[in-house]
Amino acid sequence: FTSLPQPLVAVPAFMFVEAFETILPLGLGVAAGTMLWMVFAEILPDALEEASPSTVGTAVTLATSCMIFVEMTLKEI
Repeated sequence: FTSLPQPLVAVPAFMFVEAFETILPLGLGVAAGTMLWMVFAEILPDALEEASPSTVGTAVTLATSCMIFVEMTLKEI
């Protein structure tokens, strides 16, 4: 039942985005910065406690490479 409110909030969320379209890039930038902060402050330190630095570095490199590949592939479409 956790996804039940999503359809109810979809229309107000769309109307909110339409109303504040001019500052949407700022909001998305803040959200991206927040996610980067979470990765560097929480996820990477926890990963380094459980695995070796080379394993964590390999995982980060592979994940970043896959993300770039998907981005480049989607730009071609």
